[in-house]
This record gives sequence, structure tokens and C-alpha cells, in this order.
Amino acid sequence: MGTRTPPPKKPAAAAPAKAEAKKAAAPITPPLSENLALKPASNYMSRNPAYATPSSTVRMAMQMMLNHKVSGLPVLDNNLVCIGVYSEVDAMLQASHQHIDSKIKFTRPAKTVSLNTSLRDVLIFLVQNKLKRVPVIDASKRLAGIITRRDVMQVFFDDYQK
Repeated sequence: MGTRTPPPKKPAAAAPAKAEAKKAAAPITPPLSENLALKPASNYMSRNPAYATPSSTVRMAMQMMLNHKVSGLPVLDNNLVCIGVYSEVDAMLQASHQHIDSKIKFTRPAKTVSLNTSLRDVLIFLVQNKLKRVPVIDASKRLAGIITRRDVMQVFFDDYQK
């Protein structure tokens, strides 16, 4: 009675697993036509959006969001420079802990894109930063508009309808 030798082990398939991981981490590239994907944010943004100021109260900001049917507001200083963003989540959390007539506590600095940022780059920026909206600023950092995920989705929808 001899000892039995176990069959040789197969080497682990590490290379395909690494390749799959690299594919999963690949940058987002929207399947838009190049012409459309390279157009600037200024072509798709909403102009003259509702906004708050550092002296706005929670009540004022909530009313503004409800009236304009938006989920967040850029916060502008006296020179119309975008210094932050106040969201409906910020408003609800603040209202649950403070008086509704308290001044807003907003996220700063604002994450923004410029007027000439391409639609593709706006989409990547929104997704990577997990944002619903992004203020669009001019060269002086003044608010020029706002672009939302819905705006980008509308561009996709319209492009595929053609």
C-alpha cells in the first residue's frame, strides 16, 4: 500500500481577475456623439437659477426650493460669487435641530464647473462627486447658471430620439 499523491494544483487565474478590476475602474465615457459631448455646459445649463445668500434663513431657503421645484440652491456672496451650496437635505437636517428662522449652514466651498466645461466632463464631475446639481461659473467665479443630472439626462434622451 503506497501513498497516494494528490493531483497538482492549477495556478490561479489572477490575470483575468485583474483585467476585470481595471475594466470596472475605467473612467466613465458617455456614448454621446462627439459633437454633442464636447459642447460646453453653457449650452445646457439653466440660466438665472434661484439662489440663497449667507444671510438667508432656513425658512427662506426652503420656500425658495419649494417654489422653484429644485432640490438645492447655490449660495452667493454680495458680488454674486458662488461660495457654497444649500440642499434640501441640509435644510431638513438644520430644521430638525434648530429654529426654522436660523441662518442657513451651507456646504462650502461650492464644487463648480466653468461655462466652457464640456457636457462629457460635467457628467463625469456629477457622477464622481455624487452630485445632483453643479453651479456653472464664469471667469470671475460669478454664478452663470446651474446644470443638473436631469439636464444631462434630457440631452441623452433627445440625442437618442434623433
